[in-house]
Parts: sequence; structure tokens; C-alpha cells
Amino acid sequence: MVYQIIEDQVVRNEYSTLPYTWIRSKEPNSSICIMLPGLGYTT
Repeated sequence: MVYQIIEDQVVRNEYSTLPYTWIRSKEPNSSICIMLPGLGYTT
């Protein structure tokens, strides 16, 4: 299976952004996985 990795960020306000990484299959599927921040995450 081949994956596509997209790294980007969402602008919250003029001083803060939220980076994210989207890992998706290039083939259609019917499932979803949401990964939340874990160890070492701070605001």
C-alpha cells in the first residue's frame, strides 16, 4: 500500500499556528484513524 504524507499548519491567530501531519492511503478506503497529541505535548 502506498501512502501520501501531507505536512501543513492551521493558523489559530496572528501569534499561533497548529502544525499537523496527514497520512493517507492513495487507495480509497472506508475507515478513519484520528491520532491525538501525546507525551511531550504542551500548549
